[in-house]
Amino acid sequence: MNGAAWQAWAMHLPIDSLELERVKADLQHQVKRAEDRLADVLATGGNSRAHREALIALAELNSQLRLVEARLVASAPAQLHQTRQPRS
Repeated sequence: MNGAAWQAWAMHLPIDSLELERVKADLQHQVKRAEDRLADVLATGGNSRAHREALIALAELNSQLRLVEARLVASAPAQLHQTRQPRS
């Protein structure tokens, strides 16, 4: 993913934490599949191009997952603040 594609992807992430959790779950599933593909390439002695492509795909997915996780952590304090009830 080039810089412009990454930026476009990041800009279109949902703001709502529930939706971000769904994106996170989907990315975790994609990461698992990418890890399995990489393991298959390594197990079958795949060529260096297939190995490189699998590593790049996995790195990109992990980067996306880290960004989503960071946004979830950043949104947590705001959500706690919103749900607190004033003391009587």
